[in-house]
Order: sequence, then structure tokens, then C-alpha cells
Amino acid sequence: MHLSLSTFLIEIANFFVLLWILWRLLVGPVRRVIAERKAEVARMREETAKDRSEAESLRRQYENRLKEWASEKEQARQALRKSLEEEEARLRIALEGEIEKEREKARARHDREEAERRLAVERRAMEQATGFAARFLSSVVTPEIEGRIIDLVLEDLGDPGGRSSRILGESDREKRTVRISSAYPLAEARRSALEKALSERLGPGRDYVYSVDGSLLAGLRIEVEGAEVSANLQDELRFFRDSGRP
Repeated sequence: MHLSLSTFLIEIANFFVLLWILWRLLVGPVRRVIAERKAEVARMREETAKDRSEAESLRRQYENRLKEWASEKEQARQALRKSLEEEEARLRIALEGEIEKEREKARARHDREEAERRLAVERRAMEQATGFAARFLSSVVTPEIEGRIIDLVLEDLGDPGGRSSRILGESDREKRTVRISSAYPLAEARRSALEKALSERLGPGRDYVYSVDGSLLAGLRIEVEGAEVSANLQDELRFFRDSGRP
């Protein structure tokens, strides 16, 4: 086999081209991979050292925190004991206050019941006295006494500033009916005098309705819508009885 110089040079050129291709396609990437792996290993070592340092720091923090927890737990225990003692003292004072309030309520209830008993006794006494007075007056009153009461009512109606005039002034003027009750039947002259006096206060054109009510004992009760004039012994006795009530 004859090897010429040109063939030798071509083979050398091919060899160097092959080396260049191998360098570009194999050695370079391998070196880059190796460099990357070395960098990754260095980074992992740094991270491991950092993690180890952080773990050590966390361990020290945890130990310090355990000590702090123990101290806080003791402080909390002492604070709880103090709070319980204060709460016990407060509850004791509150309980004593409630007991005193209940005592005050019991005393007030006893005083109220005692006052109610006294009032009940006074009320019964007043009712008995009123009943006795009513029975007594019913045995002594006469039409003449009632006539005198009617005269007083007529005098009061004749006075524009009198009590009866003021009461009737508050009545409903649109209502036409006037109801007059008396303990004894009224004579015609008495009726005429009453109607004349009432017409001067209420206006003419009224309808007068008369009735006899023996419970009045003596006197009159004049009723107009919105007003009532009482001038009789029964209402006076009732007022005397009710004025003694609380």
C-alpha cells in the first residue's frame, strides 16, 4: 500500500477535525456538567451548613423558649392564684351584700305588710264608721234636710263662680239630657227652680229626667254628659271614706 504525502496530510487534517468535533460535542459538555455538578455540590454544602446553623439556632431558641415558658407558666400560676383569691374575696363581699339586701328586702316587706295590715284595719274601721254614719243619717234625715241641701245647690248655681257652675261649665253643651237624682221625690216648685237655674248655666231647651235614689240619703246628684254635681250625703260619706285611703 502506497501512502502519499497528500493522503497523510488529509488524514492528519481529518484527525484534528475529529478531535475538534469530539471537543465540541463531548468534552465541552462533560466539563460543563462536571462544573455544574461541582457548583451544585458546593451550593448544597453551603445550604447544609446554613441549615445546620439554622437548626442550631432553632435549638437554642427552643431551649430558651422552654425556659421562658416555664417562667411564664409559673407567673401565670401565681397570677391565677392571685386572681382566684381576689375573685373569692369579691364574691364573698358580693354575697355579704346580697345577704344584706335580702335582709333589707325582708325588713321592707315586713314593714310593708305591717303597714298594709294597719291600713286594712284603718280601712275597715273607716268603712264601719261610714256604714254607721250612713245608718245613723238614714234614720234622722228628712225631706226638710234635703230641701235645705237643694237650697244650697240653687244658691251655688246662682253664683257664676260657684263650684257647681264651674263643674257644669265643663259639660258637653251638645248633649241635651240632664239627669237629676234625689233621695226623696221633688216637688214641682223645686223642679222648676232647678230647671231655671240649670238653664241659666247650660242654656235652654234641655230635657230633664228625674229619678228617686234612696241610697243618696239626702240631697241631689245632677248628671250632664261630661260633668256631675254631687250634693248628697252618700257621696259626702264616700268622699270621707276614700280620703282616708292611701
